[in-house]
Formats: sequence, C-alpha cells, structure tokens
Amino acid sequence: MPTSFNDPAGKCSVARQVHDVTELLAAFNLSVLHDARLEAVYHMELQLGLQALDELLDGKATE
Repeated sequence: MPTSFNDPAGKCSVARQVHDVTELLAAFNLSVLHDARLEAVYHMELQLGLQALDELLDGKATE
C-alpha cells in the first residue's frame, strides 16, 4: 500500500478504498439479487468493509 508524508500509515488510502467498496455495494439492490449466494457475498463484503473501517478508526466506529 503506498504511503505519503502526510499519511504515513496509508489510512487515507484505505479509507478511500473502503468508501469506494461501500458505495459500490450500496448500488446493488438486494431485491434484484435472487441468488442467495450473491446476497451472502454482498453481506460478507459489507461486513468486511465495516470491519476495515472500524480498524481504521481504531475501534471507535462500534462504540
């Protein structure tokens, strides 16, 4: 992961990626996803995104 002087841990880049994935997932309409496997993947990806965001915020997202 690339880092910069202003963001030595690369957290802004991770936050941007999490935001992009979250927006992409939000664009799906679950009522259109009739395949249960696709819906399960959607929920797993959303959970992983939320976990990454929580780690990014040092656990403050779930308080």
